Amino acid sequence: MIIIPGIHVIKLGFVNSYLIEESDYLTLIDCGIPLSGKKITNYIKNIGRSIKDLKRIIITHCDADHIGALAHLKHLSGAIVYSSEIEAEGIKLGQPTRMVEFKGLRKFIVSIMSKFFKIKPAEVDKCLKDGDEIPVLGGLQAVDTIGHTPGHFSYYLKSLKVLFAGDSIISIDDKLYSSNPVFTWDAHSAAESFKKQALLEPAIVCCGHGEVVINAQNKFA
Repeated sequence: MIIIPGIHVIKLGFVNSYLIEESDYLTLIDCGIPLSGKKITNYIKNIGRSIKDLKRIIITHCDADHIGALAHLKHLSGAIVYSSEIEAEGIKLGQPTRMVEFKGLRKFIVSIMSKFFKIKPAEVDKCLKDGDEIPVLGGLQAVDTIGHTPGHFSYYLKSLKVLFAGDSIISIDDKLYSSNPVFTWDAHSAAESFKKQALLEPAIVCCGHGEVVINAQNKFA
């Protein structure tokens, strides 16, 4: 689904990936669960592009629902993969960079889901630091937004004021909230990262979960 010309959201069930389209290249932000690869490649085909046009894959963090199809898509496309250094270590091992303790029914559900979320390790080609820019639509800025995970990064497209927030921000009923505390590594850092992103005053916020929020400047809860 097109958000604005050149920027698409690919809905992968309960998680979102985002595709940035330029004349010569495609850039994908996050990859969904392991079974998401086919849906992403079909989406690219349906907009009249080839998987070989995918030149960059940018990862916000290495939870299974964000890197599940990474190894597969990198193999098909030959794309360069970007992430923070901390998350790159997890991606290389196919493991999250933090463990979250669950109890009761949630623990049971997670144990069942983990059987279907086996992550194939992949290599990150370029590790980013806070403030680094990727040459996408005039400059896609890496923003250190730790909290949800130890190395979580968001990405800010300054030319269009679009923020790709991963799981550092969640959207509920057209409002924006800090990382879900149930899945958060450090709540204090997550809250600071939320404030940091609000100060960017993005016009559009693209979250890993929930709907895209338009006219977002005044919707940070």
